[in-house]
Amino acid sequence: MCPPRSRRSILVSAASLSALTAGCSTDWFSGPETAASNGESTLPGTDVDCTAVSRPTAFPPTSADEDTSGVEFELLEYPPDPAKRSQSALAYVSALERAYRQREFLAGHGDQARDFELSIGQHRLSAVADEDRDHDSEDNRDQDGVLVSLVYDLVTETVHTEHAEWDVRVTYFLNDRVALRAQYDGIGTEPSFDPDPRADGELVACSADS
Repeated sequence: MCPPRSRRSILVSAASLSALTAGCSTDWFSGPETAASNGESTLPGTDVDCTAVSRPTAFPPTSADEDTSGVEFELLEYPPDPAKRSQSALAYVSALERAYRQREFLAGHGDQARDFELSIGQHRLSAVADEDRDHDSEDNRDQDGVLVSLVYDLVTETVHTEHAEWDVRVTYFLNDRVALRAQYDGIGTEPSFDPDPRADGELVACSADS
């Protein structure tokens, strides 16, 4: 098991990001591969209640007289712009997970936070579709979605200590309306869709967000 990479290694260039997200453009729902299901998962539709979005508490405001010179990271956009969903499922989910974990860290440590590094090592994507619907209908295509699995290392630092999490696995279900997130309770050495976010996930982004 390799230690997390330095902050410089996670500053992805435009070229490398393009390589990561190849094939995940606006037509990433076409020709879907229906993922295995336990029979209980569903594709969220237009009846989703966007007021049920669950997120870490917002970053506590910093007063003007507090010394923040030790903070070495910028606050990430949270959640990312919903318009980015149609551009690349992988890029959007990666940005959403980084922002989610950063806000979770900041909410817990506030002005004690000093460093945050999230380095994605592996990923897996699979398009999914509701087999009970007519997928030739343009009105129904936004009900389809994609499953995304990320495996990453996370290093956080406060004024008192440094903490590392290795081989964290999260799974997302994403469509044009919602993002559902689930985290594996263990060491995720390989990307997989366990747990299934459609059955065991929480709503972390919704198109009706203000």
